[in-house]
Amino acid sequence: GIGSKGPYPKGSALANAVRGSGVISASGGISGFNLFDKLTDAIASTKNPSDLEYLKSKFQENVFPDKLVEEMPFLNETEFANSPGVMGPFIYDAAILMGLAACSAKNSSAYFDGETHFAHMQKTSFAGASGTIVLDNVTGTRTAESAIFTLHNLVVDDQGSEEGNSVMYKAVESRLFRNGEWETVADFVFNDGTTNVSKDLPPLVVDLNLCSFGFRATGLTICAIIILLSFGFAGWTVYKRETHVIKASQPIFLLIICAGSAILGASIVPLSIDQGSASQQMGDIACQITPWFVFIGFVVIFSALFTKTHRINKLFSNPSFKRIKVTALDVAKPMIALVTVNILVLSLWTAFAPLSQTTVVISTDTFGRATETFSECSSENPIPYFTTLTVVDLGTLAFSAYKAYRSRNISTEFAESESIFMAITLILLVSIMGIPILIIASENADAYFFVFTGLIVTTCCAVLLLIFIPKIQNGDAKPSTESIRRSSISETWDIGGIQILNSPQQQEELREENKRLKKLLQAANLREMMDLVSSDDDDDNSHAGHD
Repeated sequence: GIGSKGPYPKGSALANAVRGSGVISASGGISGFNLFDKLTDAIASTKNPSDLEYLKSKFQENVFPDKLVEEMPFLNETEFANSPGVMGPFIYDAAILMGLAACSAKNSSAYFDGETHFAHMQKTSFAGASGTIVLDNVTGTRTAESAIFTLHNLVVDDQGSEEGNSVMYKAVESRLFRNGEWETVADFVFNDGTTNVSKDLPPLVVDLNLCSFGFRATGLTICAIIILLSFGFAGWTVYKRETHVIKASQPIFLLIICAGSAILGASIVPLSIDQGSASQQMGDIACQITPWFVFIGFVVIFSALFTKTHRINKLFSNPSFKRIKVTALDVAKPMIALVTVNILVLSLWTAFAPLSQTTVVISTDTFGRATETFSECSSENPIPYFTTLTVVDLGTLAFSAYKAYRSRNISTEFAESESIFMAITLILLVSIMGIPILIIASENADAYFFVFTGLIVTTCCAVLLLIFIPKIQNGDAKPSTESIRRSSISETWDIGGIQILNSPQQQEELREENKRLKKLLQAANLREMMDLVSSDDDDDNSHAGHD
């Protein structure tokens, strides 16, 4: 029969669970279906003395050789041949399918093997007792749409449960699936005894760990402040480009620092996008562009600082008494190389292992449904790309810190060496301490966003304020000859009084100082000659007195 009808102990958990359940099973056909009714009538017609005698002999010969005819099952039952049963129509249709396929194969060739027979079976379709027979061309199994399925509803059998402490259930046909659609045969009675569809599972409440509105608004405000500061300092640099303070600091590198800060600060925008504020497609795009903003902005900032420090060291590490010329291209080569490496690695990362926004399940309920999740940017294998970028950038940053330390005592009229050293050191410390904290906080959206934003605002504001505030304070200050001489004659570098010509203004001042020194030298030589003449006269007078 359909399902397990009992008996079950009344009030037991099993009895309560079975009540109102349903069982889906394949059906060989239903009464009223033309071909099924014909098969039923044909089977019933075999219930005559002649056919029964023939069936009994075959059963005894092939199925039950050790049993007497009277002991054989089925044949002596009163219900024998009244119905084809569940499997009868399927067996009948299978036999017809094999026969039709054999005829089809025989038409193609006088002899055929099993594979040829099977191939013709896959192509054969006909109306059978169990429905339209259609086989899948790949698997060879019957397509579900061509079969007939029934849904039986297990309800309490009042007659079978009248006596004792047990309960019985009966299967009532409720739904019929044929021609690819479900048909209603009778109302389905659920566990509560009604036909109302009940919620099979409790309501699901999922904690998505989204970034809160307050944190997102604060982060975007910080992003706006960083960008405004960057554009503001860039505008001030252009406006003051003719002043000595800006010329001595190379305006192009100051503008590059502003651009890097703006790019790094803009990374907060895609970082604030999650599955609660945008679609999956927008989340994937945000994941892919965030590393571009972070790494490009970061490398532009510290490579500009490294380039300025490299320029100072190249000028002041000249042990000879020769004039040297250092062009912007000469010192910009390291920055170009670093930016190129970052762009190349990021391009490979985006092309071969693009980041996408994925949902990570933290906990589930007893039904296996996710109750707490968080979204993260992940890809199949991001480690090689991330490691390469981190090693290259942090390694160069550490080397920049060493270079800045060496040049920290050089006058700020040349390249604000002390401020550069402080900025690079701060970036290095923030990177070393912030990255582990960022990894720890990755499962909490608010904490992760807060730490990431903190790292960005600390880096950008520290560099901008340390580099530009001293310049704004100096304003239009003019350089003095003494300050140039102190910057040029450094005991730290042992350059022996060499004066580096690194700006037209300093060259002009050096020429003026040379003229002054020449005059002093001429005056000194004149005094020395007069002293020699005076000494000769005294010697002559002395010799004359002895004579």
